[in-house]
Amino acid sequence: MPKSDLKTDQQSDLKRTFLRYLPGRIDGIEDDWLAITGRGWNLGKLKDLTQRVQDLATVAHKFNASKIYESMHSLARYLQALLDRQKYPSSLEIEQVGRLISHLKATSQNNEIPNEDFYLEITGKNYPIFYLRGKTDLAPELKAALDPLDCSLLRFTQLTDLVDKANKVSPAALIVDSEMLPQVTKFLADTTIFPKNVAPVLLVFSSSSDMEVRLLALRSGARAFFAAPIDVKKVAERVHILLTPVQEPPHKVLIMDDDPPQAEFAAAILRKGGLEVCKVTEHPKLLETIEDFKPDLVLMDMYMPDVNGIELTRIIREQTNMSSLPVVFISGEQDADKQLDAISIGGDDFITKPFHPRHLMTIVTNRIIRARAITNSPQNGLESKPLAGGLVTKQELLKRVNQILANGQDGFAHGLIYLQINDLDNIKDDIGDKNSATMLETIGDMILTALRPSDLCSNTEEYQFTVLATRSNRQDLIKLGNELISIIANWNLPFAGVKYKLSVNSGFCNIEPAPYDVATLEQMATEACKQSQIEGGNCLIIQTSSKGAKSAIDLTTISQQDALALIQRTLSYNHIQVNLQRFVNPWEHQTNFCQIDWHLVIPEVGSLKAYKVLNSIKQSVGLGRDIDCRLMFNVLNIMSDYRQTGDQIRLLVRQTNETLASLEAINWLKDQLQQRLLSGSGLIIEFGLMDIIQDVKQARAIHEKLAAMDIGMCFDQYGANLEASYKVLRYLKPEYVRISEQLLQAKAEDIASILQQIHEAGAKAILPYTKKPHLIASDWQTGTDFIQENAL
Repeated sequence: MPKSDLKTDQQSDLKRTFLRYLPGRIDGIEDDWLAITGRGWNLGKLKDLTQRVQDLATVAHKFNASKIYESMHSLARYLQALLDRQKYPSSLEIEQVGRLISHLKATSQNNEIPNEDFYLEITGKNYPIFYLRGKTDLAPELKAALDPLDCSLLRFTQLTDLVDKANKVSPAALIVDSEMLPQVTKFLADTTIFPKNVAPVLLVFSSSSDMEVRLLALRSGARAFFAAPIDVKKVAERVHILLTPVQEPPHKVLIMDDDPPQAEFAAAILRKGGLEVCKVTEHPKLLETIEDFKPDLVLMDMYMPDVNGIELTRIIREQTNMSSLPVVFISGEQDADKQLDAISIGGDDFITKPFHPRHLMTIVTNRIIRARAITNSPQNGLESKPLAGGLVTKQELLKRVNQILANGQDGFAHGLIYLQINDLDNIKDDIGDKNSATMLETIGDMILTALRPSDLCSNTEEYQFTVLATRSNRQDLIKLGNELISIIANWNLPFAGVKYKLSVNSGFCNIEPAPYDVATLEQMATEACKQSQIEGGNCLIIQTSSKGAKSAIDLTTISQQDALALIQRTLSYNHIQVNLQRFVNPWEHQTNFCQIDWHLVIPEVGSLKAYKVLNSIKQSVGLGRDIDCRLMFNVLNIMSDYRQTGDQIRLLVRQTNETLASLEAINWLKDQLQQRLLSGSGLIIEFGLMDIIQDVKQARAIHEKLAAMDIGMCFDQYGANLEASYKVLRYLKPEYVRISEQLLQAKAEDIASILQQIHEAGAKAILPYTKKPHLIASDWQTGTDFIQENAL
């Protein structure tokens, strides 16, 4: 590769990396601005923030990201003006900065930041397919459908990136979302990068079948148009036909005309057009010749001395094997009524003499093409269809799983999501069998609305649904699992004037290649689903090992030394099972704020909850730090996945006293963030109140280091000792505190006082997990900031 090309590729990669991580950096800017204006005016922090914005503007300008540069530059100038004035901004000025940041976020997310380009290896593939996606990404399904057809898929979100790649790799076809069609049309009209007469085949995807969109596609030269819902298998078939046209035999036309010169005149025109022709001048030989010659179309003279074409056409239509054979009349008849008579008895078209040769060729060719298309399509549209409601049988779903296992690693993430609906037996008693069946159908329909066309869903057990899904990465599968939980848990069932609320246990496992089989994967997902029930439901348990929980281990039956050895061995295997437990608040309900719950999955033994693990290692120096690092490593991977997809998330993760006592641990975390090009914004670390009390000065130093990385702090058990809790709150000024379970039944006036203390200190209150949510005082649910879902 020439050095200039290598340099261009490196520059492109750097730009893509910058744009990919820019949303997280903008979030950090927003969080810093809120902190500066919310906790007292700090010129030093404003200066640092202004410099960061200016640096990002410089980089955006370097990479020619003009819209982002303009937005970033405007924000930098405004912040510099506030810095120069050295006064606290007015409310209008604060609002203006907020608007500038919002505009910057919108610009980065909607205009210039592509998702990571989906460049696949094209070596050995004859047909590179470029896919310029819109809001809906069908790349995983398209790749799976195109791979067997010797096609490689390259996904783009920006036309500029597609053009860059097209200068190096000439695409065989372009698949374009209709949102991008105007840009692509102009590009194809102006470009010179494709050799003459070798332009790529254009196919268009659209979210609607609107006629204006279809016309635009037609005028752009599209060879195929697909409206939602898009069947990727049919797309792949169409691509294959367009790129590898089968050398079909020439179209065959039988001419029935008693006048040989007239028959030869029409035959000469058709032969010149590449058609194969057979002439019949004696009508008794017509059926026999059709049987032998097997024409694609009959060109029928209207009037002959001994017979007319209408009579012969009736006879043709009476033959079962000829009933769909196209018949086109040719005659000098000018009477419109007689022409209609010919059509009404089974003729397909009428050509009047004299005719232009091109007119004859066009009508004959088009009729043959349409007839062949009908013949080659599935008879009467009868294809194997899924069960009512779009669900498939369990056997069909498991058959697909077997196919995925047989194919091995294909670059995509495949997963099983089990959804076990709770409380249905009790609801069934209230609403009856018929309404219960209707309710299950409705739940199935709701699940299907969140799935893609290539996903499968089966009502595998009476109250259980199983989803088989494919996405670009594992995090998107986990996101889908949480979406499905949210859909079901937020649905109120109105029957007989009563609204029933459902909860769901959910388990997820990757579909991994051998040595795993279908039975093992089913067991893994089932075990994760059971664990979700133990956790209180409405949470997704992620099973990362086939060595699932057979029975909960009782650490009291083994020695401390054996327990530590067991935990150390499990850590070395990295058998950590992660659960994202969502928080809600009284106003917005669902939030993007989740708590990280985790277990250690002991091979051949069982699953250890986090609190059991932490209780078991109290006397072991260094093991807590090991757990903290491994857990944080997984958390940062989750954050990185979310940032790459443009989704915002806040994660609260518990760390032990060993991390609290170690500045080295915080430096390690800083290095991990830098390696991933992540800001700490959205990460909150929780420590135990009793651990903090051991050395509050050390805790404060840790908090300051975390704050410098945009990481928040939380401590638990607020109110277990009110005086000590309040002192720590005022001294540390954490961003969050978790209320002690002892206070959940406090009096209204005490609750109001505690919440006032917390909010005046600039912190937010989190209501904790409890096994008895019905005992929580109602004042907590209206005054607290965040609530674990099971506490509602």
